[in-house]
Amino acid sequence: MSDATHPADIPQGSAVKTTITTTLPSVNQVRYILLTLGLPYELTDIILTYAEYYALHTTKRATHLRIQASSEYLNNAKWIYMISDPVPEVCREDGQVVPTKVQSVRFQMRSCDQGWGGFSEGKNTYRNSYTWFETSILRPRSFSSSPTSSLISPSPPQWITTLTTQPINYTFDLSSPSSPPPSPITSPSSNGDNTAAIEYTEILSPYRRRAKRWLVQMNVQASRHIRTHTVTWSQSSAIERKARESSGDSLRGVLEPEYDEKMGSGRGFGFVDNLQAGDRIALVARALYPGWEHNVYEAEIEVAYQT
Repeated sequence: MSDATHPADIPQGSAVKTTITTTLPSVNQVRYILLTLGLPYELTDIILTYAEYYALHTTKRATHLRIQASSEYLNNAKWIYMISDPVPEVCREDGQVVPTKVQSVRFQMRSCDQGWGGFSEGKNTYRNSYTWFETSILRPRSFSSSPTSSLISPSPPQWITTLTTQPINYTFDLSSPSSPPPSPITSPSSNGDNTAAIEYTEILSPYRRRAKRWLVQMNVQASRHIRTHTVTWSQSSAIERKARESSGDSLRGVLEPEYDEKMGSGRGFGFVDNLQAGDRIALVARALYPGWEHNVYEAEIEVAYQT
């Protein structure tokens, strides 16, 4: 007998856990020590970057969720498995807010598909797999009457609150808010006094074949073996950005393959570069076409950032 959690009966005790391993004050303390040695601020930045000594913000969930494409609208299952806390704002000692520089995002997932069916020519590979993970950048749009209010709302929408305790079903494309059922992401919250109402919008992926989200990881086709996949995306270097500009690839028209066929992992172009303070990262589990089933056991999102 399986102990899987079915979408219709998700336990309420599956709250997302957020931990901070290396804190921003710790990073700033190291920077201060380097400055006292007479090093210029710009050089301390380079040293911290080469050492990859960043503040780390980690969100985890360990809930076995089984989603079946056949049970969803148009045999197309879309479940938001988890959502991160907002990318933190960074303040200097004088209280001045400075831009948060996200250096990398690491996704780690344990999952498998239904373990049968599929295509004979792609057995035990990532080819022709119709269960996968994708991710969205959710950016808050403040409806506050105060122009000085923070982007990070003290009263988040109900669907955000729900996601801190359990996955939620999302059976249609977020780019089509008119499709049934009503989109939780395009609906502003209301706390009664209209001072902290907020809605979220998705940031566009640059890949031409994908309307909104970035592909993170595919499951091995027709395999019951639970695998752990780790995918790390980093900020594009200045050389990479210049090369794309010179080749004529705009941010909204990347033509290169979206994922590595051998590893089944997405390339994530533009994802980290687009992140800013207040953004949340949503991890979406997908299953497409009758018979395909996505079993998710746990996942983790780690954000590395600095000023």
